Amino acid sequence: MKNRKIAWPIPIVIIFLAFLLSANLTAPKNENGGIKFYDGTWGEAVQKSRHEHKLIFLDLYATWCGPCRMLKRNTFADKAVGTFFNSHYINLSIDGETEMGKELMQRYRLHAYPSLLVIGQDEKLLTVSTGYLSPDKLIDLGKNGLEKEIQ
Repeated sequence: MKNRKIAWPIPIVIIFLAFLLSANLTAPKNENGGIKFYDGTWGEAVQKSRHEHKLIFLDLYATWCGPCRMLKRNTFADKAVGTFFNSHYINLSIDGETEMGKELMQRYRLHAYPSLLVIGQDEKLLTVSTGYLSPDKLIDLGKNGLEKEIQ
């Protein structure tokens, strides 16, 4: 009995390492100055938008959506994107499959993930894009929203 090898720890270690790696890849990273998302409700974000005289940038995503994860990992973490959106917008990210997410998807007539919206202080939709956007294209979307608000 002393010569028996226990083989079960290796698979557990591999599973644990794979879990840590996948969690690290899907978590939004903000250490490089990316977008800082507001940690509040839709109603609170609207009030904050009115109080600070800023537009709302809304990311509607799904947890199973690959392009949504790519946006969080690549585009939202980009320093230039963070600098632009943090200074001009109240940024909010909502799972489109939650109650509030479903309500917003219906209100703005959306059917795809990710949906990226620029919304005025009056909750009027100014511009929308669906699918993955590179950092430059997301900044263009944000600039387009600012121009529409001025008009």
